[in-house]
Amino acid sequence: MIHRSSLFVIWLNEGGIDALKDKIELFFLSPYSSDLNQIERIWWFLRKKLQTTGKL
Repeated sequence: MIHRSSLFVIWLNEGGIDALKDKIELFFLSPYSSDLNQIERIWWFLRKKLQTTGKL
């Protein structure tokens, strides 16, 4: 299990995910998958913007 929040782990172990299984979809990603990580896209955009214009 990757999630480390103790409250979340307790909730998950008590069957909390069953109540939401029709409403959410879990995606198991590799520890570092920059092409699927949204924040990496934002950092790329900000970096390019700073390089080309010198400001945000």
